[in-house]
Amino acid sequence: MFAFVFITSAYGQEKTGLEKDMEAIKAVILEETQSFFDRDFDRYAACYKHDESIVDLRAFSTNYAHVVGWEENSSGTKEYLESNPEPVKNLEVKKNFDIHVYPNSAWAVFDIEIYDDAGVLANENIGVNFLEKINGEWKIVYLSRVGVSSYRGDFEEIEVSAEVLSKYQGKYELEPGFILEMIVEGTQLYILPTGQQKQELFAYEENKFFSKTVNAQIGFNFEGDKVVSLTLYQNGEHKAPKLE
Repeated sequence: MFAFVFITSAYGQEKTGLEKDMEAIKAVILEETQSFFDRDFDRYAACYKHDESIVDLRAFSTNYAHVVGWEENSSGTKEYLESNPEPVKNLEVKKNFDIHVYPNSAWAVFDIEIYDDAGVLANENIGVNFLEKINGEWKIVYLSRVGVSSYRGDFEEIEVSAEVLSKYQGKYELEPGFILEMIVEGTQLYILPTGQQKQELFAYEENKFFSKTVNAQIGFNFEGDKVVSLTLYQNGEHKAPKLE
């Protein structure tokens, strides 16, 4: 009788501990994202293990990024946050978490939905994180993001007239010193980012375009009949005003 009560009590404690670990792991994953949008590097750094074992791998239909080691990961992120210090709205929704916990390690798989300002779904990714428990706290040691929107055939190419495309032609400032130039040649729209090569864009709505070479979309924003800005959908949502 006492043995049965003891076993039941111990099982209950283990389950409670597991639930706490799962909640803590989910909290770290969400905090890593939120701190980035809040432009808070210290909070971002606190989510990671700081050594050369960490890996950040992101793969999309036509490109990928592979960063190894905390030094390389942190230096690029810190530089970006310092160059873009204004907090921005977090438009990512992480859901359907599948978390598996071991004594000092864990892994999690989850869905990521990225929305635009109007609340329209713009991109979908699958996220994976490996974590280690260090001094009682969960730290990220591996992060991957796989873009799945482009594999689902979300964008059906349509034709847009040269007259409409001419409204989009011009220069848009994504951030100080970084310009996205829109060029029209016949009935084809091109994008020329500062320091990069010219690339084709393809319409899936009259004012929305996608790239076949990178996982990114462009939407043009109007005030009346005038184009005043564009929105770049790539790892979030980034607005660029049109330069007169």
